[in-house]
Amino acid sequence: MKLTYRGVTYDYNPPAVAAQNAQSVEKAGKYRGIDVRFRNRKKPLVLQPTLDLKYRGVSYHPDRSVKPTAAPALSVADKARSLMMAATKEGDRRQRSMLTRLAAEVGVNPAS
Repeated sequence: MKLTYRGVTYDYNPPAVAAQNAQSVEKAGKYRGIDVRFRNRKKPLVLQPTLDLKYRGVSYHPDRSVKPTAAPALSVADKARSLMMAATKEGDRRQRSMLTRLAAEVGVNPAS
């Protein structure tokens, strides 16, 4: 089937989906008073993406997605240690900032 999008023509061949024998698997149902028939496919339809995409200069393929790995569980002692280190670093950063402001206010060069 020939299709056109924004002046570009291309051929579109929809994938053929084979159904099982219609008499053996046809199930009838009703939805809001209308008869509905269900058919099972012989083989599930799977479309393989063939795109070579690029995002911010990095090429990637949608079918080869990276699975996130679980971070190793930390013990209580390791968590306490990391929290203590973070609090200490934050305190040091705050003190350096205050000393730098004070030095600038007084007119002293903090590097000497």
